[in-house]
Amino acid sequence: MDSPRRRIRRAPLALLTASALLATTITGATAATESATGPEDADRWHTAHTGVGSGGEVITHDDGTLTFDAVGNSGKIADSEDGFWYHYTEVDPETENFTLEATFEVEDASGKDNQSGFGLIAVDDFIPNSGAARYFNSAGTQVAKYHTSLDGETGTRYGTPGGKVVHGYTEAPTQNSSDRDMTDSRAFDWHHKDGLVEGGNTNPPRFEAGDVYELSLRKSNTGFHAIWHRDGEELESISYDPNMLLVQDEERYYVGLFTARNIRTAVTDWSFTTIHPDDDEDPLERPTEQVTPTLSADITSTTPHAEIEVPLLADAYGEAVILDEDGEEATETVDLEPGQRELVELAGLEPGDNSFTARLTPHEEQPHYENWEELASTDPVELELSFHVARYGDPGESLHVAPNGDADGDGTQADPLDLPTAVAYAQPGQQIVLAEGTYRPQEAIVVERGRDGTSEQPITLMSSPEGRATLDLSESSTGGLVLRGDHWHLHDLEITRSRGYQKPLLIQGHHNVIERIETHHNGDTGLQISGNGNEPFEMWPSHNLVVSSESHSNADPNVNDADGFAAKLTVGEGNVFRHTISHHNIDDGYDLYAKSTTGSIGTVTIEDSVAYSNGWLEEQGLDVLRQGNGFKLGGESMPGDHLLRNSVAYNNLSHGVTSNSGPDVRLQDVTTVGNGLVSEEMGGSGIQLHTNAPETAYEITGALSWRGSREDSLQLGQEDTSLLQDPSNYFDGQRAGEDDSRPAEVTEDWFESVDVDGVRPEIGEDGSVQMHGLLELTDVAPEGTGARIGAIEEPTVIELMPEVGSGSGDGGSGDGDRTPPRGPGNNNGKGHGAGEHPVHG
Repeated sequence: MDSPRRRIRRAPLALLTASALLATTITGATAATESATGPEDADRWHTAHTGVGSGGEVITHDDGTLTFDAVGNSGKIADSEDGFWYHYTEVDPETENFTLEATFEVEDASGKDNQSGFGLIAVDDFIPNSGAARYFNSAGTQVAKYHTSLDGETGTRYGTPGGKVVHGYTEAPTQNSSDRDMTDSRAFDWHHKDGLVEGGNTNPPRFEAGDVYELSLRKSNTGFHAIWHRDGEELESISYDPNMLLVQDEERYYVGLFTARNIRTAVTDWSFTTIHPDDDEDPLERPTEQVTPTLSADITSTTPHAEIEVPLLADAYGEAVILDEDGEEATETVDLEPGQRELVELAGLEPGDNSFTARLTPHEEQPHYENWEELASTDPVELELSFHVARYGDPGESLHVAPNGDADGDGTQADPLDLPTAVAYAQPGQQIVLAEGTYRPQEAIVVERGRDGTSEQPITLMSSPEGRATLDLSESSTGGLVLRGDHWHLHDLEITRSRGYQKPLLIQGHHNVIERIETHHNGDTGLQISGNGNEPFEMWPSHNLVVSSESHSNADPNVNDADGFAAKLTVGEGNVFRHTISHHNIDDGYDLYAKSTTGSIGTVTIEDSVAYSNGWLEEQGLDVLRQGNGFKLGGESMPGDHLLRNSVAYNNLSHGVTSNSGPDVRLQDVTTVGNGLVSEEMGGSGIQLHTNAPETAYEITGALSWRGSREDSLQLGQEDTSLLQDPSNYFDGQRAGEDDSRPAEVTEDWFESVDVDGVRPEIGEDGSVQMHGLLELTDVAPEGTGARIGAIEEPTVIELMPEVGSGSGDGGSGDGDRTPPRGPGNNNGKGHGAGEHPVHG
């Protein structure tokens, strides 16, 4: 059977009430042709844990009801892999269609998070109680996570009922694949429990303790029907492919009830009924859907320049051009293909407002559409574009910003700007200088695409030499700094108090330097480099340097998913963390996670850095413990070739260094001491290299691993195993190979100090990590083993430029050209066809 084809765009599943879809009720079934099984048929039903995760249990009561106790269970219903407790039966597709119905009551939701879920699920293939078998096609009625960008709605909902569909897998369930596709999944009611807030989390999982959900999953000759019975109404989502679960295993599939991740549910009134396909109703034909193409332009709406490159992106084949206010062509015409961005040069921008219209004329033929999709019209699709041009001074000058500055300022110290305005109009080669004080933005400050410096003239965003500026994000509902531009230099800023799941500092551009940033006490990862999974690898953030920075005390509302530093999920090549410190973050110190659905991320280098005491918050002590790895260098067995060099991990809750299933991690001169000792229950190794990948390519030289609560664990699947005999490596404090010139084991006199409680690393005046003797190696330690973090030979020195209007800049034009400005904005609304209203940026 052919696997489903990858799509640029997929129309939504049918989402109907029972009154609107009477033909799908089982009117053709009779008592004589149906077969009912369920709780009393113990021979048919089995229980197992499937996929990623462990912990918890399923209790079958004498009356046939079930309790799924997944409190403490680390499974998940995720975008890239699955794992859950499963009460299931095998289905013979040749002789059985079925209806599975169940009522779930949520008994304990105190530990829920965004990957918790429960409901009914049919899976293509799985291996009971195998943690590696986590990749399978499925169809289900699930209370789980859903995405949408349909019908004018965009975003993500967690823990809400819907029809969840996964397809794209063709190999065994132990084999991951970037072809995993969930775009046919749909929440039943996108506005279910709108307004629910839990603590600082404005978008929590929407199920709560005491909630009751009546769910059904039906397989007919039409396909799979997910149904939510809500207050006498049936909400139904149909997947019109009856054979979608006969790809990994062509002879059978499985269906059952499940629960995953740190919750407990009770299942009552459940039943399972089968009917022979010959006795079931005839299949329904999927309704034809009219598709209206969209056009977008992800580009800033503010600029100091008279010209700009506009990236046009469509989901249909056609021709595009940009028109001026008179309807005249202002650019050349370009051919667009679905999902392929084309840059269009737009010149002649004048100071003030400039209005244009991007127009897409779709082709009649759209070969990428499915057989149930039709082009609604070849009428032009239009997208309104607006650019506001303003300039403050010239390159080589500084724009001054203050907490009480405003958009009407002129950018001088006497009349400062507000921060959003300065970010919107700074020119390459200029500095944005923040006066000492606390800034409380009401929304994220976004450096949009197209707001770029150059390699020779970066834009610098910095604190005044007179004192550090603090961004207090407690009043911002959308986070802190989002850097989507290229060639920026952020220097000497404190960023704190972002709300739950709002990024305090997100890097999405290229060739940026992030220096002397302290990010702490935020509601999400302190500093993260990540792009957009819907864009190609070459657009993911690349060649960014994070240096001389510290991230600590960050925790999300569910206290399980906020790291210190992260470069994960969607990251290009050449990103580096150097002379950085991460400590007391609720999750990991450094996280380089990758998902099988989006593929490998670019190689990340971490050097001259320290991860300590991650997995708990300093203020709370050891009352709340979570994951707590020092350096987490991978995810989902995806290659990355990441390099950890000359760095130290100590006193972390779990492992000092873990590949986290990455198969090709490289370690050079790494010291790990005393990891996993904080909690006897948790524990951890100094070094753990594990993966589900069939082959590994691990490289380790100069490792010094000592006093972990568990033995170092190196699972090698490679021909070259010389790292196990390399005498420069010390695993569990013992020399790996034979070399009489080197000590046989690590001893305390190798270190100037092992006082992990009394001595704390910090960023020194030169920007280097200062260990103050802690775990610094003495002459007793052999050369070529362990980390030796030294000084920075050429520390960064930034000289304050003359303020704007001084006439001292590179252009010499004084005040520049400007009309009343507006704050940062973006033209990335989507244009629509005739009869619809475009979304303005």
